[in-house]
Amino acid sequence: MSLIDIPFWQYITFEDVYRSSITHKDIAPLILKLKDEVGVINLAGDTDTVYNFVSKHQKIKRGTGKEVAPSLRINTQKLKGLLNE
Repeated sequence: MSLIDIPFWQYITFEDVYRSSITHKDIAPLILKLKDEVGVINLAGDTDTVYNFVSKHQKIKRGTGKEVAPSLRINTQKLKGLLNE
């Protein structure tokens, strides 16, 4: 999971690094809804660049980072299936 605090504490975000980011505000209800489920459930948001995710919540500068930070995509099929029940 890529849990991101909003407001984002850095002043530049990567426009070329992908993550399945989610905020504390958005993950809390998921945890409560899924508390009785068993097994591994990846809690994450949709895959997007870090810049696109953060810029939905605040004004931020663009930067590049694929040389120093890998893109991480999380499989959320099980999560989506449980939420659509």
